[in-house]
Amino acid sequence: MRRVNRILEARLQVPKPFGRLAWMTLFACGLPVIYLSAAVKLASANRDSTVLEHAVVPARAAEAAPAPLLEQKPVMGLIAQAPPNQPLRPAPPLTPSRRVDPPITMCILIDNSGSMGHKRARVKAVALALVKASNPHDEVCIIHFNDEAFNDLPYGKDFTSDIREMEEALTHINSRGGSAIRDAIRMSIDHLEQTAHNDRRVLVVVTDGDDTSSKVTQEQLLGKVKNSGVLVYCIGLLNDDDRREAGVARRTLGQLAEASGGLDYYPKDLADVESISPEIANEVRKQ
Repeated sequence: MRRVNRILEARLQVPKPFGRLAWMTLFACGLPVIYLSAAVKLASANRDSTVLEHAVVPARAAEAAPAPLLEQKPVMGLIAQAPPNQPLRPAPPLTPSRRVDPPITMCILIDNSGSMGHKRARVKAVALALVKASNPHDEVCIIHFNDEAFNDLPYGKDFTSDIREMEEALTHINSRGGSAIRDAIRMSIDHLEQTAHNDRRVLVVVTDGDDTSSKVTQEQLLGKVKNSGVLVYCIGLLNDDDRREAGVARRTLGQLAEASGGLDYYPKDLADVESISPEIANEVRKQ
């Protein structure tokens, strides 16, 4: 009826339902609502993105994974068993509790000549420290010499691994007679070559270096040492009162050690003696 009346009255303008003031009021009230809605959606999207970024397994994949039909048993091998949803890590390699050294054959050659009489305490200390530094599977012989050389192990044994038998052989030190160092070294090398059971062979010579009765020359002995493959370690208990004699002994013993690839030592007292023997044992096992 209003429309018909408007047409009849020729009213061409239609009145607006909202005025300018109403529209401005509506817009001002709607801005906070629009802002809060956008902020809530943005925060929700960031949270979901962060969770997916740090997740080990996506949530959908975790839900879709079927339960195992049988209980899995831990697998032994190079890969260690890992907790669920954690990357597998290689297991650490097995390491032995201690390093196992191959056994050696060691011959301890002790100068038992008359010139060593006042050095008996040091001689016995050297030999005893060498014996105690040996391993249970090493084989050792004890040879004394003056004008002649002889094996002093009990029961006529060539070698022993029994420390008590070695210690018994060391009680036979009785300094007397001359000194045939070079002959004793040659005989000891022959003994090692013919009867040793281990590939690594060592000769430790404890002497004052004063050779008085050998038939073998130094040159002949050096050739024997070079061709034998036996490491020669010399412990020189020198007579420091006679510098010339001590110098000759150092040169002689040094040549023997160098020819074989071994070392030569010259301890001054019992403290030096006790420190040298473990050092020799370590050097031998490095070869």
